[in-house]
Amino acid sequence: MRIHFTRLDLARTYLADGPDPMWELVNSLQALQTRYGEGVLGGWRRRAAPALHRAGLAAAVRHRLFPLAPHAPYFPDLLTPPEGALGIDAGVEAVLSTPRARLHREIGRLDGGRAGGAWLADLSAGRARALSELGNTMREYDRCAIAPEWNSLRAIVDADLAVRRSALSRGGVEAMLNSFHSGMRWRYPVLELPGHPSAREVHLRG
Repeated sequence: MRIHFTRLDLARTYLADGPDPMWELVNSLQALQTRYGEGVLGGWRRRAAPALHRAGLAAAVRHRLFPLAPHAPYFPDLLTPPEGALGIDAGVEAVLSTPRARLHREIGRLDGGRAGGAWLADLSAGRARALSELGNTMREYDRCAIAPEWNSLRAIVDADLAVRRSALSRGGVEAMLNSFHSGMRWRYPVLELPGHPSAREVHLRG
């Protein structure tokens, strides 16, 4: 993936205060569907999977959340609303309040496969039962798989933020973007993510 910045985009770029519950939810679902990053994520996977089974959530996560947030180049942007910065409940409520036209547009792009095709169709149509099931499953998944790890996650993010803030103070936004090498490459005006599964060219345009 290549993300194209304008000067206005650079001026509007800032560091978050900490981890975002909705991004953690989506990225953790993707991590559960693959084996990448075993050195960093392996211990969490070995704790999360049994916890989901013990809570009786494994089937719901597999049939509802995996098809909605696949480990693939695309997942619906509506799953990571800005309200997530206010906490998991605010984030989930924002997802459930998504206008029907946007639900149809973004969820309609998903394949879903055998696991979630019919349920995704109901969700895409904004049917009340599917939305209620989504909200309940997201909240229970967070409680079971993410909340127990939150303090450790926060410590990791805080340590990373210290590195990014140092780069920002030394050389501005461009130095901060450059500090993410080798996972990302900054060459004005483009931020490249060479390991990303998507080959998209994203133009921010302010």
